[in-house]
Amino acid sequence: MHLGRARNGRGRCRPRLPPSPGGRAGRQYTRLRRQLSRHGYWESGPVISSGIGGIEMALWDLLAKSLGRPLASVLGGAVRETIPVYSNAWYFGAASATEFADCARRTVALGYRGLKFDPFGVANFTIDEQGLSQAVERVEAVRDATGPDVSLMVEGHGRFGVESALRVVAHLAPLNVRFLKSPHLQVIMQPSPGWPGPLACPLPPASELTTCATASG
Repeated sequence: MHLGRARNGRGRCRPRLPPSPGGRAGRQYTRLRRQLSRHGYWESGPVISSGIGGIEMALWDLLAKSLGRPLASVLGGAVRETIPVYSNAWYFGAASATEFADCARRTVALGYRGLKFDPFGVANFTIDEQGLSQAVERVEAVRDATGPDVSLMVEGHGRFGVESALRVVAHLAPLNVRFLKSPHLQVIMQPSPGWPGPLACPLPPASELTTCATASG
C-alpha cells in the first residue's frame, strides 16, 4: 500500500500493484497472478482472490479475442459440449417450508436439476431444536416438491460450532441431499477437536479454499 497525505490531514492509501507488464510479458498471466496473490504482505484470502480471479479471467478472454480463437481452444480444447448447473439464490425471500417448496417448483420448471440453498435462517454458531426442525422441514418440503431426481445441495456458510454441525449432519443424512457445504468453518481450514472422520452426509470442498495449497492441506 502507498500511504499519502491529504489536505484535510487524513491519510489516504491505495494498493500498490506490480507494474503492468507489456509486450510478450503481458501474456504471462500465471506469473501475474502469482505476483498479485503471493508477493504481498498479507495472504490473499477469499476477497482479494476473487478480485484476482476476475482479472485473470478477463486477461485470458482478451488473449483469446486477440488471437481470434475460442478461449477453450487456447486452454487446450473443450472437454465436453455441455455441463450441468445448479440454481442458487432461487429461494431468496422464502421463509416457511411452503414458500421454499413453491420457489423450488418454479425453479425446476425452468429446467434446473440441481438446487443449492441455505435452510437455516438466522441460526449462527449454535442451532436450537426449533431452528433445526424448521430447517429440516424446509429441506423435506423442497424434496417433496421436486421429486427424487433433482439434486439438493445444502449450504451451511461455515456458521456452526462442532456440536451443532454434527446435529445438522445427522438430521440431513436421511434426506438424500447431494452434499452439505461448509457446516463448520474449521472443517474448511484444519481438523477441529471433536470432529469425526467421514460422515453419512457428503462434505464438498468449500469456496473458502482459494488456493491449491489450502485445498490440498
